[in-house]
Amino acid sequence: MLKLIHKILDDYKEDMKGVVESNLNDFNNVEQGISISRQYLQKLRICVRQNEFSNQQDEITFFKEHKPYIYSRLKFYAKLYNFLINRPAGTIKSQQEFIDAEIKKLQESNRRNIDFIKYYREQSTVLDEFYFLRGKDKISLVSDTSHFYTDAEFSTS
Repeated sequence: MLKLIHKILDDYKEDMKGVVESNLNDFNNVEQGISISRQYLQKLRICVRQNEFSNQQDEITFFKEHKPYIYSRLKFYAKLYNFLINRPAGTIKSQQEFIDAEIKKLQESNRRNIDFIKYYREQSTVLDEFYFLRGKDKISLVSDTSHFYTDAEFSTS
């Protein structure tokens, strides 16, 4: 299954080259980033449903590295699209106030998830089985419970 996953990731990187090198102030480019990312996330979902991981470490690697590679870019392009749509067309001051408010929202989100962000950035592994294996989540470790509403076959805490 790892070969299939790596093929999907390689194809994604190739298809995204045009978007990555484009003007991201252009809605069409951002929409293309969203579309391509959604398409490849769906390919990963199908791959995971139709195949089994060889071992727990492969599953952890998938949910810790491979899926987030595409998912994070989808979130980036979706947030950028939302930012471009909602950015006021008024004065520089009104635009700056809007940008400052958006930065505050991002900082608040980071603050709420600081323990996980630290764990991930430090490349820690001690809690991987709880964070990155399906069905092994430990509710006391999770500050954001929204994953309980998502696809259990394709999501971890």
